[in-house]
Amino acid sequence: MDTSGNKDSRVAIVAFPQWNGGHADSMSIYFHEIRDTLQRKGWHPLPACRGQYAASLEYLVGRSSRFDRLLLKLAAATRVWLLEYHLFLLLCALHRVDVTLVAISQEYAPSLLKKRAIVVVHDFIQCRFPRSFLIKSLHLYFIPWSLRRVRNVISASLTTRDLCQAMGIGSVVVYNHFDPAEQRPAEDRKPGTVVWVGTTARHKGLDTLLSAAALLPDMQFEVVLPPGQVPATSPAKNVRLVSGLSFAQLMGLYWTSDIFVSTSLDEGYGRPAMEARIRGAKLVLSDIAVYREIHAGRAHFFVPGDAASLADTLAKARADQDAGARDATWPSALIARENELAETILKMVTSTDALVEQP
Repeated sequence: MDTSGNKDSRVAIVAFPQWNGGHADSMSIYFHEIRDTLQRKGWHPLPACRGQYAASLEYLVGRSSRFDRLLLKLAAATRVWLLEYHLFLLLCALHRVDVTLVAISQEYAPSLLKKRAIVVVHDFIQCRFPRSFLIKSLHLYFIPWSLRRVRNVISASLTTRDLCQAMGIGSVVVYNHFDPAEQRPAEDRKPGTVVWVGTTARHKGLDTLLSAAALLPDMQFEVVLPPGQVPATSPAKNVRLVSGLSFAQLMGLYWTSDIFVSTSLDEGYGRPAMEARIRGAKLVLSDIAVYREIHAGRAHFFVPGDAASLADTLAKARADQDAGARDATWPSALIARENELAETILKMVTSTDALVEQP
């Protein structure tokens, strides 16, 4: 079925195959921002998410067959999101669905429906620090191939745009958007306290943070991890592991901490660093390209992966009384306007030409 003639022609598939129902993580924020803005603009966004494929396909084709539903049920039983997602795209192609597809991450670059697809590219971390051999292969070969063929690509930073250009992929840059931070009294902050937010993935550098914490017994460290994740090595006594925080609780932790630290070896933007910065925490960041792009002049940088360098930089940051160290102003050039991401997507959908900067 060709939906281009449908009375409700303003339909868009918003792909987030790995969605777990959350709202506060970076990908969920992207998903909700795009979906909600499209709805307010009079569009009908259909989720391409686990548990939603059958209903979305039903809407797109009018009435899906029992065979379609059986295939989707079998794919869901495998709990392999790649299989389920690309099967959904295949069924859409077989039914000649012709609607806009918005993939909120490069990992969801489509195998089919590419001519109407818009993909947000955050990073190519999985090329250097892959979760699996399959994911590395996808990022090295399939994803760049697909991105060179989709209608439009949006990069999360200039650093990511440059990586895309090196692969022959044109893109436009739209930075992350942040809601304004409420004001809090300075006395709420606890001197000598450090907050780190991330996962146990290798590129997040948690081992570097734990080694540095052992060198600074007079400082207190809050390590925020997703539920169920624990570090491979036992942390020192001055490290407290925290998980399951709500968005409000995490923002409160930024307000009361003296320093935010990121030990990442690679990032596409690094949303937690900006969340902490606009709440007045000092920043201690690994010296990687995207952090220099976004926080140069407003952060203390250390050698990535070097615990001794991190410990020395943390000690300097603790003693830093410069007002600029707690810069809570909005660097407007590096923060997107409200709804800018979804509005850029809408311009791409309605334009007769692809909106890209050619590599």
